Amino acid sequence: NLVADVEGLVEAALMHLDVGRCLLIGKASGAPLAAAVAEADSRLVEACSLAGVLFVMPPQEDVPEACSRLPVPSFILGCRGDMHARDWIETVSEQDTVPVAWQLARVSGTDLAKIMRKDKETATAIRHFSIAALLMAEFANANGPAWNDSSQLPRHVLRLCEELPDHLTKQLVSTYEGGCQGQGLAAAASVRCRDVGAPTLALELFEILQSWIRRNLIQLATATE
Repeated sequence: NLVADVEGLVEAALMHLDVGRCLLIGKASGAPLAAAVAEADSRLVEACSLAGVLFVMPPQEDVPEACSRLPVPSFILGCRGDMHARDWIETVSEQDTVPVAWQLARVSGTDLAKIMRKDKETATAIRHFSIAALLMAEFANANGPAWNDSSQLPRHVLRLCEELPDHLTKQLVSTYEGGCQGQGLAAAASVRCRDVGAPTLALELFEILQSWIRRNLIQLATATE
């Protein structure tokens, strides 16, 4: 059973590295297997270990049914002119329960490292999706021991927030009267956390990030400046 084998390998890797969450990447012919692992009955999903899944240059075959039942955020990377990637995008986007983002790279082939080196726009989209998905998984489980101090965000959460674009800061600041514009999302989140507590802030940030992925990670700041 390949699905069980992959689940076991991922669980072992998480334990060995002493990390709680991961993103699963399915490249080319591995994309259908990644979709199967990410389905709702997966052990990784039940344990809240799987934060999201990335499908890189999915194969030219029927889109698996599992893609219409994904319980975690997903990102689809195809190349321009690849109509089959568009089929994956359409199928995965049909579900309304979790956010989906996609990118059509300027570089062909399945070498993800090469694509990210040569296509900075794609590299940025993948980085932003990965961070947003990991943070959403954290915010969805903001009752763990790392969140015991309800007036302060965990350090690893703040570090991830520092990597996100400033326009998200504007969305958070718009929810309250604060003076944190220009200071970055981590600074604004820290101020907001002291005012409302970590659980409320986690819900606010979860909604902001989910909406951002649904808008395909559009940089709203550049559209208004």
